Amino acid sequence: MELSDGVEMFDVDHEDHDLTRASLVGAELTDVRFQRVRLAAARLEAARLTRVVFRDCDLSGVDCSEATMSSCRFEDCRLTGAELAQVCVRDTAFVRSRLDDANLRLSHVDRSRFEECVLVSADLVGAELRDVVLVACDCTGADFTDARCDRVDLRGARLDGIRGVGALRNATVAPEHLVVLAPALASACGIRVLPEGAAGDDAGGRARTGRGARRRSPPGR
Repeated sequence: MELSDGVEMFDVDHEDHDLTRASLVGAELTDVRFQRVRLAAARLEAARLTRVVFRDCDLSGVDCSEATMSSCRFEDCRLTGAELAQVCVRDTAFVRSRLDDANLRLSHVDRSRFEECVLVSADLVGAELRDVVLVACDCTGADFTDARCDRVDLRGARLDGIRGVGALRNATVAPEHLVVLAPALASACGIRVLPEGAAGDDAGGRARTGRGARRRSPPGR
């Protein structure tokens, strides 16, 4: 079957194909299975994917902006640097896949699961995450600024150096995450953390000055 913009595919298997830079803009794929397929830098903007399975595929740099993914599965896939801005993802699983440096800005992810995935430096600015679970995932340096979380379980994720911690309201984290998140949480709340006597401790400085002044009161008073 010829692959082109707007193509409709139903119940098709693709194995060991090189579809690098293929253009499937606005395509509709239903019950399609890709195995060991190279789709690096392919274009799937505004595509509709339903029950599509990707196994051991290279989707690095793929452009799925504004695409819709429903009941899909990505297993052992590489999506490094993927463009997933404004994508709508529902009932989808990402397993042992790399999404490092992926752009998920303004995406909508519902009832989906990430398991043993790498999301290092992923961009989730303004994303809406609902009923999402991350298990054994590395989210180091990911940016959650202005994201909205509803029943998001991050207990199985590594959260070192993430940005936009204040947007994790309503998310669930593990107790050990509090040590990692404490500096960012304090910053988000406008709390300064300084050791006693450190420069910039204005309140403490004023208190010490006041005590000193009282001790130096003239004799006889």
